[in-house]
Amino acid sequence: MPFRLKILQSSLLWTLLFLPQLSSAQIARKGWIDLQKIDFNDRAPVRLVGEWEFYMADLVVPGELDKKKPQPEYIDFPSTWNDLNKRPDPGSGYATYRLRILIRPNQALALELPHFYSSYLLWINGNLIASNGKVGTSSAQAEPQWLPQIIDIEADRDTLDLLLQVSNYHHAMGGVREDLILGNSERLHFKRWVATTSYVTMCGFLILISIVVFFIYLLSNQDASLIYLAALSLTWGLRSMFSNLYLANYFIPEIPWELCVKIEYLTLYLSMIWAMLFIGRLFRNEVNVMFQYMFCICNGMFVIITLF
Repeated sequence: MPFRLKILQSSLLWTLLFLPQLSSAQIARKGWIDLQKIDFNDRAPVRLVGEWEFYMADLVVPGELDKKKPQPEYIDFPSTWNDLNKRPDPGSGYATYRLRILIRPNQALALELPHFYSSYLLWINGNLIASNGKVGTSSAQAEPQWLPQIIDIEADRDTLDLLLQVSNYHHAMGGVREDLILGNSERLHFKRWVATTSYVTMCGFLILISIVVFFIYLLSNQDASLIYLAALSLTWGLRSMFSNLYLANYFIPEIPWELCVKIEYLTLYLSMIWAMLFIGRLFRNEVNVMFQYMFCICNGMFVIITLF
């Protein structure tokens, strides 16, 4: 076996070993999921996927369902509203989700919440425990926010009643695209700490690389490939703060949501441009010039559309 292939296989093996293990054997049915057999102290976190109760165009509050008992629709969770209807603006609107979880009581549990499209309120057993932005029935009332978080849960009873309100008027997609994860509090917080540390470290190293490469460019023969590499490192370092965990929102909560989203998209398109120019400069005889220019022009158009 070639040496490079052995290195690749070893790298993939170690990557798989250190990936966070999640359990998805338990699937919600008709708005219920049974996790009573799970001891989260010895078990991987569980993705809360399956059939959730769903009430489109209705912001239900705790206790209201037990009084008027509207007929729920059951949808696969997570999923975006764009997959549910064919309106001209399928991502806009508001809705309520509900899931009841049977558990062993008196466990130290936490819930990992991703970013939603694009604001939400979450109650558990009638207590408001988490929110992003402001949920509303119109664009004027709603305020978007993307701030993934981990919330500790008081699991002093055998049932967790999750009630989730979501609204969106500011993004093309609406609803929930990523999993909610329930697990041991210490494990989930440690997982988040590792991820946060990794992104911050990556950001710092990439910015440092961009500075070093830029000074090498100034002090050397000023090869343009060095400028492209410095720009790529700087852009990707910035993107690491404005995507995935959106750590920039933790450090600077006052950043407007629209600016945060634009930076996320702009850094993606600009990274594609810098990467193509860098590769084209290094491999001038191998890269088709016409393809290189068309690729950069297309991403440049995306940059302009995002800006305006």
